Amino acid sequence: MAVFFGYRSADKNTHNQANELMVSISLDSIPPGSITQKQVASLQKLIISSEGKAYGAKSFTFAIAPKEGPAHFMPGFGNTIPQAASYFLQRVKPGDFIIVANMVLFNNIKYKAVLDPTWTVVADTK
Repeated sequence: MAVFFGYRSADKNTHNQANELMVSISLDSIPPGSITQKQVASLQKLIISSEGKAYGAKSFTFAIAPKEGPAHFMPGFGNTIPQAASYFLQRVKPGDFIIVANMVLFNNIKYKAVLDPTWTVVADTK
């Protein structure tokens, strides 16, 4: 039997071993994964939550990585999608990626995302 000193299991699974808050990150109400072109065109905010409590982003990087061509990186502040992203969001195609990275929460809360904050653009269904 091995004993690991300094390790304590998380209460209600809201923190990991490094005492980081486990958060869900979504674009509007869309969790990481697939996102349609129509949904992308109307994106407005970044939602960060844990167990029903909302958190604010001090800053983050919003990236759009086309299937072909260079990626576009825009600084984000607060929980609003950067205005500079609107041009690129209107032009996404299936296979492109939308990524939220380098996020800093207010009060410098240490966190870990439950799911990698990456969305893959898919075609709209008819």
